[in-house]
Amino acid sequence: IVLPEGERSQNYRAQTPEEGTLLATLSSMPQNADEIVEKSSLPIGAVNATLTLMELKGGAKNLGGGMWVKT
Repeated sequence: IVLPEGERSQNYRAQTPEEGTLLATLSSMPQNADEIVEKSSLPIGAVNATLTLMELKGGAKNLGGGMWVKT
């Protein structure tokens, strides 16, 4: 499910273990991918792929410059 631009999903639920880990790691404060990898202990490839899928589903937002927040 792709949400319209600007619409936030406050009830986003993890659909995979990786999403659950990233939901616990992300916050409303922007973090770059390296910080997320360090905090989550997930490999960079898994972090990037999962964040991209979470963004499409409304669980995360890419602010540009590699910075991510939870939506």
